[in-house]
Amino acid sequence: MSFNFKNAMFINVLASLFITTFVYLVGENQ
Repeated sequence: MSFNFKNAMFINVLASLFITTFVYLVGENQ
């Protein structure tokens, strides 16, 4: 249970960083 919770948190952080980077790159290109 603890492992699944930490894994979900890690994936959530990676997803947030990916989305932030994607939005930043799209904004820079336009």
